[in-house]
Amino acid sequence: MLVKLILALFIVSITTACAAPVPPELKDCKIHKIWPCSALNEGWRPDHNVSAFSVKNGILSFTNTGSDPWIINTTPGSADTSSYHFLGIKMRSSVSGSNQIYFATDESPLGESTVIQCPVRGDGQFHFYEVNLSQLKTWKGKLTTLRIDPVNGGSEVGAKVDIDWIALYQVPARITIGRPYTWHDGSKNIVTIPVRNIGGEPSQPGIIKLDNNEPKAIRPVRPNETCTVNLEFQPKANPETMRIRGVFGGRKRFNIEMSTGQAMDVYTAVLAYLDKAGVINYIEVLPTEERARVSRAKRSIDGGTATFTLNFNTLPNTRKMIVTTALNATIPIKVLRFEGPRIEFSSSISNGHALFPGLEYLDANEPSSASAHIGPKLADRHVPHPYKITVPVMAVETEVGVIGVSWDPLQEWAPGHALPCAEFEVPNRSEGGANTLMTVFAPSIPDYVDENSEFARQPYTLKPGQAMKLTTTFFISNGKISDVIPDYYASHGIPKAPPIAGGAEGTIDTCFKAYTQSLYSAEVKGWKSHFGMGVPYSFKAPYAALVLGESLRKSDPTIARRCDIDPNAQIALYTGPTLGWFTDDARKAAREAISKQSADGGFPYSITEEQSKRVKEFADQVGIDATTLGTIGETNSGLICRELNGILDYALRTADRQCIEAGLKGLEKLNTYTVPRGAQTWEVHAHTPDIYAAAIAVDANVKGYHLTGDAKYLDAAKFWAQTGLPFVYSWAPPISSVPAAVLHLDENGEGKHGFLDKPTEFYIDTHRHVLPGASIAVFGTSFYMVNWFGTPVQWCGLAWANSVREYVKLQPDPVLKAVADAVFASGTQQQFDKGFAAGTYPDSWNLASNTVNTAFIVPDSIISYAYSLIDEKHPASISIEGIPTPAGRAYFNTYALIEDMKSSTNSFSAELKWYANQDLYTCIANSPEPARVNLDGTALARVTDLAAAVSGYYYDSTNKALHIKYRTAARTAKVEVDW
Repeated sequence: MLVKLILALFIVSITTACAAPVPPELKDCKIHKIWPCSALNEGWRPDHNVSAFSVKNGILSFTNTGSDPWIINTTPGSADTSSYHFLGIKMRSSVSGSNQIYFATDESPLGESTVIQCPVRGDGQFHFYEVNLSQLKTWKGKLTTLRIDPVNGGSEVGAKVDIDWIALYQVPARITIGRPYTWHDGSKNIVTIPVRNIGGEPSQPGIIKLDNNEPKAIRPVRPNETCTVNLEFQPKANPETMRIRGVFGGRKRFNIEMSTGQAMDVYTAVLAYLDKAGVINYIEVLPTEERARVSRAKRSIDGGTATFTLNFNTLPNTRKMIVTTALNATIPIKVLRFEGPRIEFSSSISNGHALFPGLEYLDANEPSSASAHIGPKLADRHVPHPYKITVPVMAVETEVGVIGVSWDPLQEWAPGHALPCAEFEVPNRSEGGANTLMTVFAPSIPDYVDENSEFARQPYTLKPGQAMKLTTTFFISNGKISDVIPDYYASHGIPKAPPIAGGAEGTIDTCFKAYTQSLYSAEVKGWKSHFGMGVPYSFKAPYAALVLGESLRKSDPTIARRCDIDPNAQIALYTGPTLGWFTDDARKAAREAISKQSADGGFPYSITEEQSKRVKEFADQVGIDATTLGTIGETNSGLICRELNGILDYALRTADRQCIEAGLKGLEKLNTYTVPRGAQTWEVHAHTPDIYAAAIAVDANVKGYHLTGDAKYLDAAKFWAQTGLPFVYSWAPPISSVPAAVLHLDENGEGKHGFLDKPTEFYIDTHRHVLPGASIAVFGTSFYMVNWFGTPVQWCGLAWANSVREYVKLQPDPVLKAVADAVFASGTQQQFDKGFAAGTYPDSWNLASNTVNTAFIVPDSIISYAYSLIDEKHPASISIEGIPTPAGRAYFNTYALIEDMKSSTNSFSAELKWYANQDLYTCIANSPEPARVNLDGTALARVTDLAAAVSGYYYDSTNKALHIKYRTAARTAKVEVDW
């Protein structure tokens, strides 16, 4: 008996000792499993690039030892996923990043469709992090695996992680609200309250009551559901406050106080806070004390007083107003949302484009946060991370003008806290309404607010004696949405560009590290264009011409010899003579491009069977049914320009009538569009806004101007150049000037395994000033899942900068030139100057993690821009000018740099800069037979075999082409032609 009693007590004591205590964060939760640090060996193990676990003082610790670290549990207890939705972790980290939570079930294999992430603070303090796994459609069946990738990001290698506990559990219903709003529906005035259940169980039935009206019964709200509740109200001539109360399961959940006036007619402040009872309170504050420029209101809150002060400053001779809204309180307030005046109006008055730089570039009547071309996982972007915003402005075209708001993203909304949130909905369909909304609020993402949430996850506590403050600028302007960014720069100034790394000449030297070393193979005697894409080495004539040209420019034969090029060779050996433009093969290629053109001048979207299979593979991972990246048969600006520019090039080289007609027809179709998109459909949806589309649309219209001399094409080129401005960062998010890491593949960038390396392996000076001037490629994704928001892709911006450079030669524009210069400067700061990839530059740079990402790209765009700054050019590129002749417009094409040019109907002259003792070929297409051709005042001989002549000219009467060839001891020469 005594033995049995002692044994029973022992068993009870052991069971009690082994049972994990329920952390206070999980109060009222249904627990499947808690893994305290002492029991984390129950299935959890370091599986990839994580050090061995150690336990001390009740805390489990490890260090991330390499790229993509994770710990895993393949025996988590076969939980029924329908019963347990939440995973919680109590942990601390030495660096900031994101926890990625992967899972597998008996119905969903582990992969990109079974991952969710949450931001992690790197402040060395313990924090509780919670994710709702049921947000993913793949959370179904019996759980088989859990995997945690701790603090992913640029600083993940070497991160020290301490874990107190991990738990899988279910939470009860958690009723909260989205941002309420008012709107007009015909004869009715509606207030909408989005009621959300962010818990794991269905809620109890509820009631919502407006003032003294009959309460409206609300059915139980399912987990992850938003129930949109509409209540009718009567607006008042003098705005009053309506009060709305929500009760669920007999417990008050929220109180709302809103104005009965029209949103655009009343200046308000907004405060949402948690009161002492944990009830959400949302109040719109109408000023009660008004002066000419100051309005003030006081409200009683939780036994104290909150004071709202609004300062208005109307700028003279403009339709702009700067508003500063401040909040002070006599008691601590747990702030969920603090906001000054907003722009909110019925979408019925919106009739044009909308712009949220970095995220949205919308056609008329196109909704924001659309998923069709983005994919469901990243579609919602109505409250984005501030680093994803390229220019801090939001605007919509309306019947009264372009209405918008701008702000300083670096302003402190509270002491030591910057980066307020921006909210943009056109219309606010995510809430089920029909209004357009543009506003700025605090606190900020990610420390307090989750991305795409209207209220803070973690309230900010405003203490007595402190203040919260927000300043915004509201404007109404004439013009189009494409004028918004130029107007912004006119008001705020053009930001100072980063320094050019090493100056123009230093950048050129860095570029030739790529051409003569890192990208060149002496064995193959050829180059590759990228690291990290499996591109083979092959001979590339333009690269050879470039290397020889630089060798000649620098009078340094070793540059050519590094690539096994004879320093005394002729560049024309690699560019070829101009006579080759008129061959049957060249003409055939142009005709094939024309054959793809529709009758209206467009080029319809199509996709190959192989590409379609690849799209489907990615689409399956995000749970959508898609086999294309566009609508078969439709066209747009980028789809047109990808084909059109080749046709226009051939038209300018040869004056081919069929190409001229097709080119002009394509330009007319192109310029009916107003949003740049569709240029990168090898991976990006055709509808996605795209700076590369803007770049090649500028190119096409510049060529159209050369082709016709019609200034309307210069106006169109300016328009398309301006459409690229929203893709370029005008400000510098507060990231370290030293990148956290460089992500590349092993085996000198061409292996199968990626890992993060130290920036010291790629940069001589690791301080890289990439902002402002870094450029987003697209406002969207690749294959519906690869995120490009907040991730500059500089090759696309550099294409735009080079296009703008050509445009401003013809029609100066200081704003466009300054921004293009900044894009180039940022590109030089991103460019590697040491290591196996020296001279190349990265495909992308993730700002949130400050990580430099493979692939690494040949610096063609950088060298072209750098040469333009020192009055040089790429020797394989062609300078073009349209000129008058007695037979009509002709086209002057030369490999030289045109330093000066004069033309009349009967004569033409040009000062050309080329290389000493190098053959230069020039062609005037659609030229009459010349009466005289001079070189530096001396007549050139007419020849029948131009290739055999040192200098002379040849007239091709069949094609009406005048070919000129010369070689001089000087770098510059003057060519004159009389007809």
